[in-house]
Amino acid sequence: MKENQPRPVRKIDTTQMTRVDPTSDFDPRIGVAAERASRFLAAHDWCQDILGVWYARSMQSLDVLYVQFRSDEAETDHAWVVVGDVPPAYLDADDIKNAIQALHGYADEVQRWCDKVLGTDYEDPVMPLRDPASWELLPETEENARRLEVLVGRIVDFIAENAEDLV
Repeated sequence: MKENQPRPVRKIDTTQMTRVDPTSDFDPRIGVAAERASRFLAAHDWCQDILGVWYARSMQSLDVLYVQFRSDEAETDHAWVVVGDVPPAYLDADDIKNAIQALHGYADEVQRWCDKVLGTDYEDPVMPLRDPASWELLPETEENARRLEVLVGRIVDFIAENAEDLV
């Protein structure tokens, strides 16, 4: 691809997701997850406005949402956002077509963070992880890394059980 050409944008199929808006009648947990995802993305300077939020999948206390946003700076206008009792993160939706792939990407990024903290092999840069309660940067401690490695293991098991969704 030539340098001046825009990246191809992947069309995300939202028909199996729950659109979250003020008029929707949905489980309150979905509303909380959507609010957290929206606030998390809106906290970034490059996000000018949230245009739409879809609840895609949950795994225990972890939720995956697809979010469309307006940005004059970012190379894309949509992302997968992972929130819950875990460090929140966003992943570029141009490269990821569904919630299971988003979980896979999230697990990879969290594992890279753990590898960095534990001093094992990792590539720079590593996605900064934030505390799910305060959104402050998560301290790079061995305790946090070991706890998150357990989370990565649970995500990997969940992905294996839902492997058909990776296609």
